[in-house]
Amino acid sequence: MRPLIEAGYVYIGLSPLYRLKEGNKYIYLLDEKELSAYLNDRIFKNYEVYLDKEGKKLTKTEISKLINQSQRYTDKVKELANHYSIQPIFVEFLLNNMNTIKSNDIEKIQTKLDNNKFNLKAIKVKDQINISGYFSNIYYNLNIDENLIIDLAEVKGFNEVSNYLYIKENEKVARYYLAAGLIYLLNQVTPKYLNRLKGLGESDPEELFETTMDPEKRKVIKVEIDDFDLADSVMEILMGKKAELRRQFLADNTTSKELDI
Repeated sequence: MRPLIEAGYVYIGLSPLYRLKEGNKYIYLLDEKELSAYLNDRIFKNYEVYLDKEGKKLTKTEISKLINQSQRYTDKVKELANHYSIQPIFVEFLLNNMNTIKSNDIEKIQTKLDNNKFNLKAIKVKDQINISGYFSNIYYNLNIDENLIIDLAEVKGFNEVSNYLYIKENEKVARYYLAAGLIYLLNQVTPKYLNRLKGLGESDPEELFETTMDPEKRKVIKVEIDDFDLADSVMEILMGKKAELRRQFLADNTTSKELDI
């Protein structure tokens, strides 16, 4: 094998990570990057997106940049929503009214809620503010304590873009909180049939040829090794019988960002 590698004759076929269905045909996407590009394209074709109601429509590149820039913020909003058993949109409602809520002034908080026509009631329970009522067709009864205020402040720091997103759909423009708008768009354009493939082992022969081996369409990378002795030792660890060595190698040489399982 070493002479073949050194001569540049050994290649690895790249199998797709995702399979989706559009009408009667299957589409295969190599990785997260291709999936993101596919979803961004569908957003651009089906919606007009603005950061300012009177501003210009975002281009496909700007939509992609917006989603990437806002990914950590959106993830943090979802995490906080799960932690407190509330919806992401309610997290953003709290984020966008933090200064008023932190004032601890019941009259000021209730005036803000009424002015925005929220069907919510604010009362004081001991040293905490309690907000209850219907918001976006869901009933909430939430005590806002010091821990929640700290968590909200941390999440707010991840939003470096805008508080709101404007989406034009069927000739009507609607305003969304930023994460809620992005979640809505991605949910709308994500196909119902979208599979994350486990690997070549689950492919039938026809699918294997279509996705990985067809000379007209396949994607390959050349195998290049600078240090064969090091490569041999690493392969022995990864493919050998000593599970402890394999676990330790993975722990020492991967990060959560790089690991994809």
